[in-house]
Amino acid sequence: MISVSETTVTCKRKKKREIHGGTRTLLYRVWSTMKDRCLNPMSEHYSDYGGRGIVVCDEWTHSFSVFRQWAIDKGYGPKLEIDRKDNDGPYSPENCQWIKHGENCRNKRSNIRLTAWAETKILKEWSRDSRCQIGYGGLYKRFQEGAMTPEEMIATPSPERNPMVRLTSEQIAEIKRRAIVGTVGGDRRSPIGLGNRGNTKELAKEFGVNRSRIASIAQMK
Repeated sequence: MISVSETTVTCKRKKKREIHGGTRTLLYRVWSTMKDRCLNPMSEHYSDYGGRGIVVCDEWTHSFSVFRQWAIDKGYGPKLEIDRKDNDGPYSPENCQWIKHGENCRNKRSNIRLTAWAETKILKEWSRDSRCQIGYGGLYKRFQEGAMTPEEMIATPSPERNPMVRLTSEQIAEIKRRAIVGTVGGDRRSPIGLGNRGNTKELAKEFGVNRSRIASIAQMK
């Protein structure tokens, strides 16, 4: 004979088991991995989530159906990824949204954000900005050193880059003649390609321009 208390326990256990029919779906995998990195200390990514206090709200933790309904209501699609608006906040309806993969990459903590001229971008984006006078590697180095303001980091030309020098027609003719003939150091090799680096390097230094400019002048007809 089953007692009343035993029946109650059985009912409670049955109530905890949610039947949703979504176990094999991509969305279920999103939900499962979200919980794993926040709740499972053995997870590979736990230190970046649960280990630093990121949690999953109770309603999502205990119910895939609730999470699925929220996802559908918010326009979920197979090419979208879940994103937390506040990177230090929880996985919850108020703090989450669906965005494209590229946007999610920009939101990662590993991306450094820099604010200059009242605009905030990650370093990669600043390195492609028309105001940037240095490559990404140099910009990152300046950020690490911390000796410049954000505007100075971006707008200060790289010391390795020669400024645009306006050459006279006589100078261009001289560069063209000497690069083609190869009179610098008695070098008579072709000015283009690996065989004549010394020639273009010395001419670039003498006339204050880049070696690529010397090469382009040498090819002029």
